[in-house]
Amino acid sequence: MKEMALALLIILAAGFFNSLAAQCKADGGVITVSKSTSCDEIKKGIAIAHDGQVVKVLLGTYPENISITNGIKVVGEISKNAKGEIIRPVIVSQSEVVVRITGNNITLEGFEIRNVKPGEQLLEITKEEEKHGIGRTGILVEPNSSQVTIANNKITKIGYRYRSSSEYHQEQALGINVKSYGGMGKITVVAITGNELSELNLGQSEAIAINGDVETFTIENNRIHDVDNIAIDIGGFQEECPQHSGTPCREQAQSGKIIGNKVWNLTPGNPGQKEVGGFIAGIYIDGGKDTVILGNQVFNFGIGVSIGSEYIGKSVSEIEISNNLIYENKIVGILIGKGDEQSSYVSNCVVNHNTIQNNGSKDNDGGQIRLESYLPNALQNIQIEDNLILLTESETHRVLLFVENCLPKNDKCNPQKILTGVTLNHNYFFASEYDEAWYFKGINGITNQTIVSYFEKDKFLNNKLGIISFPK
Repeated sequence: MKEMALALLIILAAGFFNSLAAQCKADGGVITVSKSTSCDEIKKGIAIAHDGQVVKVLLGTYPENISITNGIKVVGEISKNAKGEIIRPVIVSQSEVVVRITGNNITLEGFEIRNVKPGEQLLEITKEEEKHGIGRTGILVEPNSSQVTIANNKITKIGYRYRSSSEYHQEQALGINVKSYGGMGKITVVAITGNELSELNLGQSEAIAINGDVETFTIENNRIHDVDNIAIDIGGFQEECPQHSGTPCREQAQSGKIIGNKVWNLTPGNPGQKEVGGFIAGIYIDGGKDTVILGNQVFNFGIGVSIGSEYIGKSVSEIEISNNLIYENKIVGILIGKGDEQSSYVSNCVVNHNTIQNNGSKDNDGGQIRLESYLPNALQNIQIEDNLILLTESETHRVLLFVENCLPKNDKCNPQKILTGVTLNHNYFFASEYDEAWYFKGINGITNQTIVSYFEKDKFLNNKLGIISFPK
């Protein structure tokens, strides 16, 4: 009986795919999907595509979720409307995952991806979904995938409307999620380039997340704005590798480049934000390693760039933060280390040639750069050199450099005298009203330091550097 049922299932599946093949056909290696033909669903085109073929999708709204496998390139037609605005084919679905990618040599390019149609509101999360952290994801890259390109897409309106009486704060939503944990299989060589991510209700998750056993990734020239949690997250240690499984496994995303992205506008309304007091980063190395953060612009978030791990005793290493513009973030420009109950280690980190301006406020001590060391030797080989660090608004007090260097003892913080693992050299500090007691806090604990100059407004202008005003 079981054999007969299996044979019937195979026959039905064969008939289904044969019907799709009858509706779509390849022309010179290209399968064209259009709402005006019988090949009117993206999944129909994918179903007959072979390794190396292109599924070309014409403009229109496609209410479906899709899965892309080995060797297929799925490309949307990009055009402009009468107002000169870029328009793309729209993939819309209330499924937990709108686009799922599994396999090698896959490209997804030129789509608008969302949970609801334009003009519609996100659905309100149910109490059960919130309790169990059931989420929504725009694009998911699954384990055992390699050579994946996600380019020139617009990802918007992903997530839920939050309930007015939230109890659990377990809402989850991600724009792009690249994740492998627990020995499920490595993900390698992923490029996320030229995308726009906006209006995402992320809950406890991120707009772009690279997590776990992921190696060699590039996040470049993306625009991420008007989201309500972390914009870019490079994660590790969220799940442990299985013991004695015989399967190679890494717990940290690594060998990455975050280059030329523009990140701005942390939006309010996320219930989970209340728990962290606005300490939400535009770019967050959350347990990852061996990553370059180069030439990005981050403003109007809680934190510009944050380096550390939320898992006690774990280590983040080999991070370079260079040539970024980091300004007008509410708490701090660059945060290195994790304090209090999330104490972790950071080592071999270079912070150089950045311009850091007007971060923090008179209500906090975050300032432009903040170092947190709550474990012995928590910060090792941290080089902060050749940065331009500015306070150009005298009406608000913002710290230039804050060092919180202490050890917890009986729920109190007993300051250590020396922070040997940090080098502070050749940085240029400017404050429109100089006040060393306010602008440098805890700095005497850094023994390896040569501050070339911190100077007042007249000297600053005489050096012809000018007061920098960054574009919005």
